Amino acid sequence: MDSPFCDGKGTLIEKKTHIPYRKENFEITRKMYRCDQTGLEFSTEEQDEEVVKQIYDAYRKKHGIPFPSEIKALRKKYGLSASKMSLILGFGMNQYHNYEKGEVPSLSNAKLILAAMNPEFFKTLVLLVKEDLGEKIYNQLREVSISSPSDIAI
Repeated sequence: MDSPFCDGKGTLIEKKTHIPYRKENFEITRKMYRCDQTGLEFSTEEQDEEVVKQIYDAYRKKHGIPFPSEIKALRKKYGLSASKMSLILGFGMNQYHNYEKGEVPSLSNAKLILAAMNPEFFKTLVLLVKEDLGEKIYNQLREVSISSPSDIAI
């Protein structure tokens, strides 16, 4: 890798570091380059994105927060759009979609998402917003067939 500090090269290194996130510190292994001539360190955009991913993943694991794929699977299980899922959970209109794309939910929102994985709890949430859902969506949720314990019936 060409060094941005001189006409020379940079050598790939790995370095353990502590990074603060949401008032906690997380140790990650960061890949970066060290300029062979100046000793200054630099990173690529991809390496910086990997650091963010490692921090988010560590935070999720520590606090039992679902990963984006799990959040998306929950919505698909119920056959809903992200905006309808946000409505049912009481989130802002685009919030559920943002969580599916990788934004880390607050601890309280994560607990609500986890609770919604329980069909009986989800049924209660749906009943609370029945009027806002509209008859078509409400009836769609009522007709979800029960083929396994993880399916819902309203």
